[in-house]
Amino acid sequence: MVCWDRLLLFRGNNSKVFKGMNVLGFMERDNELMNLKSEYSLVRGVFKGEVNFDGHLDLNNSPAIDVSVPEDFEDMSFVPNKGLKLPSVIERISKDLLESGADEAYLRKTIPGVGEAIKNAYEHGNNRKRDKKITLARAISEGNLEFVVGDEGGIIDSTFFPYILVFRECNRGEDSFYRDVDDFYKFKKELFAPEGHSGVGTRVMNICFEGVHYYKKKGGGLLVHLEKPFPFVKE
Repeated sequence: MVCWDRLLLFRGNNSKVFKGMNVLGFMERDNELMNLKSEYSLVRGVFKGEVNFDGHLDLNNSPAIDVSVPEDFEDMSFVPNKGLKLPSVIERISKDLLESGADEAYLRKTIPGVGEAIKNAYEHGNNRKRDKKITLARAISEGNLEFVVGDEGGIIDSTFFPYILVFRECNRGEDSFYRDVDDFYKFKKELFAPEGHSGVGTRVMNICFEGVHYYKKKGGGLLVHLEKPFPFVKE
């Protein structure tokens, strides 16, 4: 199970600021869209009937708290003017992690999750629009690796909410890896996935990272926060 006490503190309009801190146990969590423990979360608003949508939700017009990428994250954002060239982006991320001390085995268990988050931002969030920015930022501190990936869209399929909650209820044992969770389109009861999509991105992110959390991005769009241990020391 994802441990809620490992959440990154993001800076929202109504939240405190603890720059660069990843202290366990007393983090501000109300900003996370899917946090059932918070009475202020968007998903609680949906269940209580305070947030209404028919099939899709425009996150930008929702009462969710805006958050920004922490200033101490390394900014790797880009605008895919010629379309998303994912291999070159992945090469840049891989080089960065290797220079920070990671080994090839760690990359194989990390890069697929970051790649899926970037693909989702480009394909689903930004609707493949080449003039829209993809937010990408990375932080390594106190044995922890974090990525933030964001888009400029903010339109969320209503099925996405229960789908994420299914992952959070699943057993994260080594023998499970969410094998019993359907891909997104099968979960949605679609007969087939749209051309160019597989519906397995969320599963891959959850396999690669211990924490996968969602926020409303300041300025518009969705932010995905990915977090896992980083047991390396830069030489």
